[in-house]
Amino acid sequence: MEQHPELRHDYTLKYLLDVETRGSASLLNTEWFRDPEGYMLKVKQPGSDESRKTAVDLVETFNWLIGLHVSHLDKPRTYVARFERETDPELPEDQNTRLKAVSLRENEDGAYWIRQVEGHVRRIPGSDEDLAKVLVVWRKLTDDAEKDAAVLEALLEKYKIGTTDSEFDTIYINGPHGLNLTGRARDRVNSLEETFHARMWEGCDDDF
Repeated sequence: MEQHPELRHDYTLKYLLDVETRGSASLLNTEWFRDPEGYMLKVKQPGSDESRKTAVDLVETFNWLIGLHVSHLDKPRTYVARFERETDPELPEDQNTRLKAVSLRENEDGAYWIRQVEGHVRRIPGSDEDLAKVLVVWRKLTDDAEKDAAVLEALLEKYKIGTTDSEFDTIYINGPHGLNLTGRARDRVNSLEETFHARMWEGCDDDF
């Protein structure tokens, strides 16, 4: 294993996630995904009852869980936004307005942290002939879900990323996104948390 660091990495992730957290409610709590850079697990030390907090890179871990071959790992970016409330005819009259980010600008002091990952996964394991292009959008969620959703929508518009017609076959987003998904978009856009949990427990009944 010393000659194959990638195998050691995979083994370590599987140990941390499958063993140390098996049956733990912490991994079912979406609050843990509010800050992709702040995910910590308590890991027992070998041969003792003591445990220490160990940081887990959620971005890298998710790439591993879905088998993502990364083509572009964007740096974390922060944005400032200006919001306006507009009328939405599709909403009931007593709540027919929605918040829209009318401007979104990258700024090192911005309140909205976003990191994008692009790559592909094999639709058929072991085959390079049928590849699906994937976008993963990580956000640090604030205490204002409406503004978070408005910023996400503005970001997708800024980079011309469509949910219905897009170059990406699958888009993963952490946290509530508030996007109006219809038709193919319902299958194209996926909850990152739900996918994370489903992939993490795959095959567990066979392994234990």
